[in-house]
Amino acid sequence: MGQLKRFLVEREVPGIGGMSIVELCGVARASNQAIDKIGGAIQWQHSYVAGDRTYCIYLADARTRSMPTPNSAASR
Repeated sequence: MGQLKRFLVEREVPGIGGMSIVELCGVARASNQAIDKIGGAIQWQHSYVAGDRTYCIYLADARTRSMPTPNSAASR
């Protein structure tokens, strides 16, 4: 595994701020399945929910393909 970089992934998920723990687990499961499809060295760090958006922090190898989301921004 090479040098890991930190990525912030912002997703719009209507109604996520009012979801139950069971519903949030379903969203997390879908996210984990997307990461599995990407492959490479990706590690989830933590997530925040604010209104209709989630903000997830990941560590990923610089060689890992881009995460499949329309709203992603690399940082540091």
